[in-house]
Amino acid sequence: MSLRSELVLGAIALVIVVLAVLGRHPIDSRCLALFRVLLPSWRFFEDIAPAPRLWCRVARRGEDFGGWRELLSAPTRGAGALLLNPAGNLHLACHAALEQFQSELEAAPPDMPVGELIGYGLIANMVAYELKTAEPAGPELHFQFRLADGGHELLISDSLEVSR
Repeated sequence: MSLRSELVLGAIALVIVVLAVLGRHPIDSRCLALFRVLLPSWRFFEDIAPAPRLWCRVARRGEDFGGWRELLSAPTRGAGALLLNPAGNLHLACHAALEQFQSELEAAPPDMPVGELIGYGLIANMVAYELKTAEPAGPELHFQFRLADGGHELLISDSLEVSR
């Protein structure tokens, strides 16, 4: 190996070490936050913590909310899931959205309304989609969702409406 290629490899290694030491910086701009989808996180095992879990409860117009039920149960897998697994990919994407929203909640200023966070809208739409596919059509359907991490609650949403 020549001296030039050794210098290039050394420079690359130095850049990687510096980037790893610097750590993460939150993105303050809402427009730039949309582009985070294009870049992988690379935070595979930064910390070991229980995954956030999502519950919802529903109420028809004029009725009280029912009990909480957990959403996002793991889809059943068949032999074909090794080649084509859209339900499994959707399940993983939904859990990634929950984790991203949890990070967003932790990084948000205390005076910022939670409803303005991008992740809040994503989770609300995800719950509404799950309810549209599971609940029979009928009068106005309202829902709340709850996000919990391990043993403590992170958020209970306002009452939201499922549009049909």
